Amino acid sequence: MLWVLAVVVVAILIFAIKGSGSLNEKNSPRPGTNREEDGSAKLLKRAKTHYDAGRRPEAIADLTRAIEIDPQCAEAYISRAGVYHGMQRYPRSSRGP
Repeated sequence: MLWVLAVVVVAILIFAIKGSGSLNEKNSPRPGTNREEDGSAKLLKRAKTHYDAGRRPEAIADLTRAIEIDPQCAEAYISRAGVYHGMQRYPRSSRGP
């Protein structure tokens, strides 16, 4: 259970230190490099918009879809864990897709 806490702490730090930088445009792949990456990058950006507007369930839905498109996208997992943590849904923050 300690690893769950570690994941949540990392997610909180990413949101706090980088101003949700794990979801910002500069980390997105270049357009046209890969359709799946472009789709997940757009979802990450949209999730940030939802998160910033206080629409946590919509942010989780977009992050979950980004994980489905690109299961190797660590940013989506960490960001989703942070959103779940902010909603005080701790057991969900440690689950996979």
